[in-house]
Amino acid sequence: MSEPARFPSLDGLRAFSVAAVVWHHAGGSTCSDATLAGRGRHGVTLFFALSGFLITTLLLRERAATGRISLGRFYARRTLRIFPLYYATLGVYALLAAWDAFGAATSRRFFGVLPLYLSYASNFADDRDAPFGHAWSLACEEQFYLLWPPVLAALGPRRGAFVALGALVLNRAFEAGVAAGALSVDAFLVRAVLTLQPAIVLGVLAALVWASPAGRRALAPTFARRWSAPLAAAALVGVLAVPVDLDFPALADVAAAGLVLACAARPDHVGARLLRWRPIAALGAISYGIYLLHLLVQGAIGRVAGGALDGRPAARFAATFAAAAVVAAASYVVFERPFLRLKRRFAWGAAAAPAPVVGASVRRVEDAQPADHDARRRRPAVGGELELGEAGGL
Repeated sequence: MSEPARFPSLDGLRAFSVAAVVWHHAGGSTCSDATLAGRGRHGVTLFFALSGFLITTLLLRERAATGRISLGRFYARRTLRIFPLYYATLGVYALLAAWDAFGAATSRRFFGVLPLYLSYASNFADDRDAPFGHAWSLACEEQFYLLWPPVLAALGPRRGAFVALGALVLNRAFEAGVAAGALSVDAFLVRAVLTLQPAIVLGVLAALVWASPAGRRALAPTFARRWSAPLAAAALVGVLAVPVDLDFPALADVAAAGLVLACAARPDHVGARLLRWRPIAALGAISYGIYLLHLLVQGAIGRVAGGALDGRPAARFAATFAAAAVVAAASYVVFERPFLRLKRRFAWGAAAAPAPVVGASVRRVEDAQPADHDARRRRPAVGGELELGEAGGL
C-alpha cells in the first residue's frame, strides 16, 4: 500500500470538531452532559487525536527521509504557526480586561491566570471559566509539542511507543486513583500526569503502529476498508450519545483516535467526498483561528444582539460560527500569512518544496490550520511542511 502524501479528509474532521466546540460554548453546555447535545466539548478530543497522529507521522517521515529529526526546525515551525495568533488574541483579551469590558471581578480573574496563559500552562489553572479559559487545550498541545519530539528523536519509534503507552497507563491509573479518593488532584505530580490527554497519546500510538509494516498488516483489515471511516464516525457519535461517564474509560478518546486512523488509512473512504468538500475543508483549514477567536466573536454578537439570542442556542451557534469563520479567514489573510511564509524556511524538505499545504486538506494549503494563498502548484510527495499538515493548536 503506497503512502499518501497527505490525508485529504482530516481538514474536514477539523471543521466538524471546531463546530462542536463552538456549539458547546454557544449553548450546548446548558444541555445535559448525558446527551449528545451536551457533549460538544469532545470536539477538542478529536482535535487532540488528530494532533497526536499527524505530528507523530510528520516526525516519522522526516526521520525516514533524512535519518534524523531536527528539533530546532520543528520548534521554529511550531512557533511561527502557533504563537503569533495566540499571543495576538491574548493581547486583545488583556486590553479588554484592562478596560473592564468583562466587569471588574472577571477582569481580576483574567489577570490572576495571565501568567499561565503567557507560559502555555493554563491547563494547570483552577479557574478555566476566566476569559481566554479555552486556551487550556492549546496548553496541552504545546506541552505535547515540547515533550514528545525529543522522546521520539532520542528513542526511536519502538521504544518511544513503550514510553507513550506507559504514560497512558499512568494517566489512567492516576485518574482511577483520584476517582477512588486515593490521590489528591491538588498534588502537582498528580495534576501534571492528569493534564496528559489520552486522545493525544492514542493518536501517537495509532501513528506509530500504522507506520510499521507489521502494525499496518494488523490494523488494515479493520481500519483500511472503504466503510471503516463512516463506521468509526458512527462509533464516535454512538459513544457520545450513550448516557455514561466517558472520562475514566476514555471511550471518546479511543473512538476519536479510531476515526482519525480510519480516515488516514483509506483516503478514498465512503465519506471522503463530504470531508473533502471545499467549504468544509476550508473551515477545517482555519479551525485554529476559529477556535481562538470564537468566544470574542460570541461576546461581540451578544452585545449587538442584546437579549435577542437568549434561550436560542441554535441561533447563537449559527451566528457565532459564521462570524468566527469570517474573522478567522481575515486573520489568516491579513495577519498570519507572513509568518507562514517565514515558516517555510524551516521545513525539513525546504530545498525541494515549491509550495506548502494544509496537509490534511483537499485544497493545496499550508498547514494544519489556515491555507496558503498560493498553494495550487503541484508539490512533491515528501518534504517538511508538505506532507500531512502539522496539527498546530486546534
